[in-house]
Amino acid sequence: MTSRQVIQVLVLSLIFIVLPAGSWYYLNQGYEYRKALLEELDQNLGSIPEFSLKNQHEKLITTENTKGKATIINFLSLLDNQQNHPLIQQLYRVQDQFDKRDDIIFLTFVETDTPEKMATYFERLQVKRNKNQWHFLNGTNIELAQIAKSIAITNTDELAVAIADEDGIIRYTYDFKDEQAIKKLILHIAELMPRDKEKRELRQQE
Repeated sequence: MTSRQVIQVLVLSLIFIVLPAGSWYYLNQGYEYRKALLEELDQNLGSIPEFSLKNQHEKLITTENTKGKATIINFLSLLDNQQNHPLIQQLYRVQDQFDKRDDIIFLTFVETDTPEKMATYFERLQVKRNKNQWHFLNGTNIELAQIAKSIAITNTDELAVAIADEDGIIRYTYDFKDEQAIKKLILHIAELMPRDKEKRELRQQE
């Protein structure tokens, strides 16, 4: 076999064997990774309960506002007058990545002395598109406890976050003491964002 023939064989091997094998490997890795994410989200941890509370703009927000949206939920206490709440700062980073989406909603249930304190705290965050996407909701201790019970986290743990799908089913909870929690939340939001009918059916088949 001449040198030219050897080169031709190597080139053909690269085209028909090595490249397809490499493509299959990376596609398979991506498939397995996404499959793992979907398996994590294949849980029913309760559902968003019925509620009717005013937000930081004195607008009434109810369970209906979450329908058809991926919903991120957490609890916050402003009774201690602290200005720095680590979880809120991390959620701010998450919300900032999805601020152009109208099919995602953030709900922060707040224990506070006055609605004015809640509104002032929220204003300092300078949240983008805050009227549509992130709602601070003022509730009594009893109301907050009932909501927390329905979504499998406690309102006394301010490092806990839950995510619900477009049907209001809680699919995952996060402990933000874990450094990987924010990354996992972002990945899960991308998976739970409402899709068109064809994509939803494909996801269900998987």
